[in-house]
Amino acid sequence: MTLTSSLRTRMLQNAQSILDVHNCPVRINGRNLLQVAKTITGGDLTDWDFYLPAALRKDSLSPMYKSLDDTLMDVAWFFWAQSSLNYCYWYHDDKGALQHWVYKGKKGSSGLVVLMQELYETTPLFGADTAAIRTYMGNLAASDMWDLPLPDARFDQLNTVFNHVGPATFKRIFAKAKQADGSWHMSADLAKELADAYAPSFTDAGFLKRAQLALGMTGANFIARGQKVTFDLTAYADYRVPQVLRHLGIIGYSAALSDTVDSQQTLHHQSVEELSIRAATIVACARLAKLTGLTDAHIDAWLFIQTRNAAFEADAKPFHLTVTEAY
Repeated sequence: MTLTSSLRTRMLQNAQSILDVHNCPVRINGRNLLQVAKTITGGDLTDWDFYLPAALRKDSLSPMYKSLDDTLMDVAWFFWAQSSLNYCYWYHDDKGALQHWVYKGKKGSSGLVVLMQELYETTPLFGADTAAIRTYMGNLAASDMWDLPLPDARFDQLNTVFNHVGPATFKRIFAKAKQADGSWHMSADLAKELADAYAPSFTDAGFLKRAQLALGMTGANFIARGQKVTFDLTAYADYRVPQVLRHLGIIGYSAALSDTVDSQQTLHHQSVEELSIRAATIVACARLAKLTGLTDAHIDAWLFIQTRNAAFEADAKPFHLTVTEAY
């Protein structure tokens, strides 16, 4: 009988094939990777509870009438809905200067946290009144979408999630994550099934960044609630993780690509350069995971935490810029 490999395994194989091409503009430095792996200790995941509205946080007693499974499902749905907007917070202003989206004093994803909590608490989007949701989305179509970059794309994705497809499809598919022993399994296979159901909102062939991130955040939050969770996800191939990997000397760019990234010129989505950066990101994280006995999700979280270090903030080179809805 032929065993089918997991989607994570196939994604990593595909990523490695990108890196194996002659003159690939991105390389992995195995020696530096090994040295960094020796410094990684512990396996704690950020529980992302601060991303949730108060009613869904792990220490909340509200809503008391819901079962644990219903509450967990609501948490998962919130992270999925949030991920529909979680990408590309940068833009160039009228003078060509690089800017980051700010909402109520919070920049980037931190601003999205505030916005999504407001949507949960003050709009009908997370309720059961489909007519009210349609009306809200109709009004939102004429708005500025909170001045987010790529507003038309973001409206379409939010409309797909809440209006065209809705929560029932998500909950039906996500229920497959629960195993016979009561544990949860967050996998790239499940991420793809969900992404396909909400296409094209989460489409990201070969990487599934936002879909996998939603499951990774959900799994981490479930662990904080006492649930047993296993992961079969790749790292989340965005712009920040490769920036950290480059800062640590784990990945390196060709001279031409270095010049492009460091001068903050944009790379075309799906270009050889962008695909190579993303491929190196998930392959390097998988190697770190194997060396440390952790999961790719744990390695991704560890790398993200490095962005808070003073040395990183002072010395890190710019992240690559790509106008995309994928990340």
